[in-house]
Amino acid sequence: MVKLSLTDWLRKGPPNSEIFARAIQLANKGVFEMAEKGQGMKGMGTTIAGILVCNGGFVAANVGDSRIYRIRNNNIEQLSKDHSMVALQVSMGLITAEDAKKSAHKNVITRAVGTAQTVEVDTRDEEIKKGDLVLVCSDGLSSLAEDKDMLDIINRCNDNLDNACEELIGLANFNGGDDNITTVLVKFL
Repeated sequence: MVKLSLTDWLRKGPPNSEIFARAIQLANKGVFEMAEKGQGMKGMGTTIAGILVCNGGFVAANVGDSRIYRIRNNNIEQLSKDHSMVALQVSMGLITAEDAKKSAHKNVITRAVGTAQTVEVDTRDEEIKKGDLVLVCSDGLSSLAEDKDMLDIINRCNDNLDNACEELIGLANFNGGDDNITTVLVKFL
């Protein structure tokens, strides 16, 4: 059996949301198979969020509660959808967004890479406008920082994205830092 890397899969055709989702599904299969065979790895999984720049825009893709935000015209907008117990409860009107932040179930995810043989990947095609920024982050940031605070840091450090990422991580650590904290910022010129 020939195994393809993400790069190999993306070379199969012009980049698009279907190819990006398929690449993540292949990664899911690899993680699942490793978890099934490896000692002490049963049930392991991870979240994923990323963007693929293509066709004058980008595709946002995610599984789990890692997030993708777009910053445009001094506004921050979450492009990804959380696959978590509290997000489901909020969507059903069972709890408020404020209640979700304090819920004992806030870290229970309903979809992850590697926990089942197959996984559904959410994708979203987006246009790019000059000056747009995209923030891709783990829940280690988004669960410990308010959107407005993230926006303030990004606006203040707009000319130095490395500093913005460091300050975002610093903010999450200051607010508790009880999980891994990953941040990536991309600016479209």
